Amino acid sequence: MFNLKANKIGIAILSLGMTLQVSAQGKGSDSLLTTLKQELKYSMESLSKQKTAPYFMSLRLQDSKMVVVQSNLGVASADSSRQRMVTPQIRLGSYELDNFKYKNQGSGATGQNARNGQGVLIPLSGQVIPAMRQAIWKETLRRYDVALGNLEQAKSKTLTGQDNEDKAPCFSKAPVESYYEEDLAEGQKHIDINFWQDRLNKITNVFKQYKNIEQGTANIQFEVYRNYFVNTDGSEIVQNRRVARVMISASVMAPDGMNCPLNQDYLSYTLEDFPSEAQMIADAKNMVERLEALRNAPIADPYTGPAIMSGPASGVFFHEIFGHRLEGHRMKSGGQTFKKMIGQKLLPETFNVFCDPTLQYYHGNALNGYYKYDDEGVKAQRVMNVTNGVLTNFLMSRVPLEGFPQSNGHGRMVGGNDPVSRQSNLIVETSKPYTDAQLRKMLIDEAKKQHKPYGYFFKTVTSGFTLTGEGGSLNSFNVTPIEVYRVYVDGRKDELVRGVDMIGTPLSMFSNIAAAGNSISTFTGVCGAESGWVPVSASSPMIFVSKIETQRRQKEDQQARILPAPELKNTEVKVAEPTTDVKAKRAADDKTIFAAMADELQRTQQKLFYPNYPKAFYVDYNMARSQEFEVMASLGGIVKAQKNPVIAMGGISLKLGDYQNTSDMKPGQFANLYFSSEVDYDNIRRELWKASDMMYKYSLNSQAYKQNYMQNNPRPEEEKGIPDMLAMKPNVNVDAQPKDPISYQKLENLAQKLSAIFLKYPALYNTYVNIHCKNSDIYRLNTEGIKQKACNGYAEISAHANVRTSSGSTLNDRYYRMVTSDKELDEAALIADIEKFAERLMEVKQATPLNDFYIGPMLFEGDAVAKAVANYIYPIIVSYRSVQENSSMGSLVWGKCIIDKKLSLTQRGDLANYKGMGLLGYYQNDADGLKPQANLPIIKNGILEHLICGRTPSINCMETTANDRFYTDPTNVIGTDAVPGVVALTGTGSMSMNKIKQAFLKEAKAQGLSTAYIVREPAGFSSCLYKVDVKTGAEQMVLVQDIPQLGKSDFMHILGTSSDENVLNTVRKAVGTTVIAPRAMIVESIEKYLKKPKTDKPFPVENPLEK
Repeated sequence: MFNLKANKIGIAILSLGMTLQVSAQGKGSDSLLTTLKQELKYSMESLSKQKTAPYFMSLRLQDSKMVVVQSNLGVASADSSRQRMVTPQIRLGSYELDNFKYKNQGSGATGQNARNGQGVLIPLSGQVIPAMRQAIWKETLRRYDVALGNLEQAKSKTLTGQDNEDKAPCFSKAPVESYYEEDLAEGQKHIDINFWQDRLNKITNVFKQYKNIEQGTANIQFEVYRNYFVNTDGSEIVQNRRVARVMISASVMAPDGMNCPLNQDYLSYTLEDFPSEAQMIADAKNMVERLEALRNAPIADPYTGPAIMSGPASGVFFHEIFGHRLEGHRMKSGGQTFKKMIGQKLLPETFNVFCDPTLQYYHGNALNGYYKYDDEGVKAQRVMNVTNGVLTNFLMSRVPLEGFPQSNGHGRMVGGNDPVSRQSNLIVETSKPYTDAQLRKMLIDEAKKQHKPYGYFFKTVTSGFTLTGEGGSLNSFNVTPIEVYRVYVDGRKDELVRGVDMIGTPLSMFSNIAAAGNSISTFTGVCGAESGWVPVSASSPMIFVSKIETQRRQKEDQQARILPAPELKNTEVKVAEPTTDVKAKRAADDKTIFAAMADELQRTQQKLFYPNYPKAFYVDYNMARSQEFEVMASLGGIVKAQKNPVIAMGGISLKLGDYQNTSDMKPGQFANLYFSSEVDYDNIRRELWKASDMMYKYSLNSQAYKQNYMQNNPRPEEEKGIPDMLAMKPNVNVDAQPKDPISYQKLENLAQKLSAIFLKYPALYNTYVNIHCKNSDIYRLNTEGIKQKACNGYAEISAHANVRTSSGSTLNDRYYRMVTSDKELDEAALIADIEKFAERLMEVKQATPLNDFYIGPMLFEGDAVAKAVANYIYPIIVSYRSVQENSSMGSLVWGKCIIDKKLSLTQRGDLANYKGMGLLGYYQNDADGLKPQANLPIIKNGILEHLICGRTPSINCMETTANDRFYTDPTNVIGTDAVPGVVALTGTGSMSMNKIKQAFLKEAKAQGLSTAYIVREPAGFSSCLYKVDVKTGAEQMVLVQDIPQLGKSDFMHILGTSSDENVLNTVRKAVGTTVIAPRAMIVESIEKYLKKPKTDKPFPVENPLEK
């Protein structure tokens, strides 16, 4: 399936002229190009020594920068990203038969990710080359393994399969090319964000004034690419691409619930040559008029008859039903529509069709499919596909067809995919153009001839897809028109209709094309297929077709809104201004957010209902404003450093009925929604209005379903008196400022320093450091009078590395630490931790493999105990109840012994820090504004005494413990859930670390063992296994496939715990929590097959850094 997304362009643009001549000095000093050539040579020479050696290799590097500025109904935001990705291609076998014969992608990606193959990221700054060399080596090894498997499958399928009709070689030779463009000047790589925010706000403010608007956005996407390509033929290509595209989108909802969208876009290779602000505003106003007409237009019935397609509509039409069937590799499988039709007439003899990537402009329109060399290093060229109506050529990559042995410069890809033949700039021309009036007369005459009351005029389309018969699909197409007019034969005024899908099969549709108009229009977009989403354009005149077929679009599952949109409060256009007083702005934002929530909450509670149906008794609005920053570094080079714009997400819970019997089948039913990044009263109210409407209708359906379910499945007697939800008293608690938030400034430098440590350890590979930081402000307002604002933040620091052990096993390891405040980002301590991590991996490298079946005591140290509490004890101690499941297991084991009587578990509501470490599970008040008890005994001497409870009561748990917690990561889901805060596991008779080891050895000796085992998992590190001599206490690190872990049943048989403690900050059910647990614990008996790790085959290419 393929998709073309975009809309018509109607502007004149001057040539950018940014291509520069080859500069020997620039080319020679380009370290990226030099490294690509060196690593390609090194990999090819190394792999040539293998039994199955490559006959061809290439490396592609894409350095991409993207800036997106967007405005949503007068509120703007901006985001930017940059990355460098290297993608190797390895061909094994020969030109005649290789690993790409039946699989045209070598990334190994399958299923939904098959079109999203990934290369490997390399640094943007810092020490670029070491990490670049290791990354290329790593990805080359991975793709070589994929290639080996694909080659064997290709050989087998060729011998035994039926799908071998294609006798052409798998790959073709191509001329050796050398082309180098200087890098763009820095000024050409930047865009004035404030300028575009102001302009786009003015455009979308037009939509804001329109009361029926559902969605009204405008964005500019500014892209800068620098693409490198080298291959073993000797080609070297370095070229730039700089392009910007403005897209204006708006939609309305018709009275029957159908969504009616319109789009307008503009493409330019210079920022200065876009249409004026006044023109864009005028276009937006024109869209409003057309949207109102669409909203009130009748729905079309299925139709067969004549039609005229406008230039943009026919451009999409030709792209979908014709262009994809010209792509050469599609002639090897599937429908192969045109494979045997070369030299035959397809169109009227007045028609010519060609693809030309060398055209940057055509009839005054910028073309998105412009390039100088394709992604296989082949020079771009015009391809005449249809000449005087006769099919003459296909679009070819370096994958040949019978009769078409060479590429014509159309091997294209994006990301980490492999190139296949794809469209570029598809252009339809006619030698006999007709005027609009002449085409209209043809339409009416043909409709009369076919005894039709009207013909169709397709004015605009939004997208389309086609199925070419590959994978057993039907050979068909579907184009989605938006504005379609009935042109009546009796002279009545043309009538706009909606809900039309144009469908059909390609050959029958082509046989009905009769004539073309005299003016060219261009449809610009991106096209998705096996090799990713590539930029394309389709230019065409108006087309007259004697017969087309349409169907009624599938009905959308929605109804018109119950309430009208809220009245606008701010009608003036927002102007981007720098923030000077951060504290004052936060206070103003808080005031605006709560005002918008309160006003819409009141309207929802009082007026949101259908006649003769109930109102909501409970409405809960949540909003979170979160900002993330992520840094990734490898060997001292910054691979990624991205500060995302604020993500403002909302959650709505709306319930019918009462507290005893709500409309929900289970607790936690929230509808998620998104707000603009900038705080805006009108935006917040509009989104709350739409989501409230949706949740009210959902609750009506849910209530009916629940009533029916309860009639057929009555609650057990012991459950009948328990309410579905606990009522809460009004409570106001607003945190004005976050406490010691994580700062973004020092993270990039920190990640770079930490990753550079691995330069001292060349035996370790796939090394990188990742720091992910998030700060959030969470707001809540509900109909009970609960008004809350909570501030939280955390940072996750992780380091990753692989090592090949002396025994031939490949192991990967990770260091992980979570901090809750800026002061915990102790650079010296983190450097020491990463050095310990690397040193321990070097110890692992020399560790002895082990085969043993062990029954006996085991000592667990470090985070192992705390993790087991979170994994296995938490699910028991939290109250939960639903209609279908009733009360949870915890209610049934309340009052019973669930762990060893030496152990107790207490929730510490008073503990914010532990020995200088911030505790992620600490909170002053829960989401209901309640303060947790300072010391809540959950388990005492093994007996479960209290269940953790938020809003959902259950058997033996009828009161809240103030554990209704806000989600820590509100960018994924927003709402509340019952999760423990800070819990402490303690044991009676605890002892020092030295004494607990002695007790462990004593128990092992008592059980008649000569050796025993310790699972050691220091804070932040993964676990390692140590074999211990019971007599001497000497330890030896050993390697096994699966290191033992503590399970729930192990907590019933504890021999001793340490007095020293470990602290684990972690996330459970999207909520932050902390476990304080003994640093060591002896389990009486563990039965485990300790299996020797498998031995991996040697690397076919040696790590260049280790070499």
